[in-house]
Amino acid sequence: MKTKSLFWVALAALVLTALACGSSGGGSTGGGSTGGGAVSIPMPTSCESLDDRASTVLITLGETYSEEMHSSAGSYPGNCLYYCLGVPANLSSLDIGITGFENELNLYIGRGSIDVLNDNDVSGGSDWYSHTAQDGVDESVSIPSPVSDVYYIEVCSFDGRPSPFTLWTEGN
Repeated sequence: MKTKSLFWVALAALVLTALACGSSGGGSTGGGSTGGGAVSIPMPTSCESLDDRASTVLITLGETYSEEMHSSAGSYPGNCLYYCLGVPANLSSLDIGITGFENELNLYIGRGSIDVLNDNDVSGGSDWYSHTAQDGVDESVSIPSPVSDVYYIEVCSFDGRPSPFTLWTEGN
């Protein structure tokens, strides 16, 4: 009798654990599929870094961040700041921008890996950029029907001068 009771307790624990972990498929933070057959990716809990000179900060879609570009006499990537963002499935657009800066800053976006940003080839289909070549002019990138993935954001100071700026993201 004691063995049967232990069996039922163990079975109940496994079922409750499976339900708590969302093993029934789908879910808002990964695994399974969402409506329309689109595959959802797990939202990142950390980000890849380019190298030991530049760490990458995890940010949240729909949030605004007040940042400070550091002064840098060095070359790329020392004159840049890095961010990553998990983008869910079924968005009609992803918008990322920087505002409120005093010196020339450039905005680059890559999808899937931070290495997309490192090769400086921002002409392909999985990377985007915005640079106006003017001090203090807002920069933004709009990506229609973005693929569910991790997007990497690079903000660079063209001439290495410091500047405050606001980074924003929006998904519709």
